[in-house]
Amino acid sequence: MQYLLVFLGGGLGSITRFSINNLSAKYLGATFPFGTLISNLISALIIGMLIALAFEVTRINEQTRLLLIAGFCGGFSTFSSFTSETFMLFRNQHAMAAVANIIISVVGCLLFFWAGWRLIIELYQK
Repeated sequence: MQYLLVFLGGGLGSITRFSINNLSAKYLGATFPFGTLISNLISALIIGMLIALAFEVTRINEQTRLLLIAGFCGGFSTFSSFTSETFMLFRNQHAMAAVANIIISVVGCLLFFWAGWRLIIELYQK
C-alpha cells in the first residue's frame, strides 16, 4: 500500500510539473527554466506546510505523508531537471542565467519552505 500511495502521488506531482513546464514555456519563453523553478518553489512551499502539519501542530497519518510528501512533492519538484537545465545554461554560454538559477532556486526554495511552514504555525496558533 505504501508503494501505491507514493506512486499515485508521484504521478500526480509529475503531471503537475509537466503542465507547469509547458505553460511557462508558452507564456514566459524557453530560454530560462522557469517551469522547473516555479515547480520547485511551489513544491517547497507545499512541503513546508505539510511538514509543519505533520510534525509541529498536528499529526497527519503516515499514508497522507507518503501520498503528499514523498509522492506528490517528490514528483512535483525535481533536482535532476534543475541540474541539467543549469548545466545547459552554462554549456550554452549563459553563465549569468545559470548562476541566477542556482541562487534563486536554492535561496528561493528555502524561503518558500520556511513561508509554508510558518503559515501553518501561525494559522494553528490562533
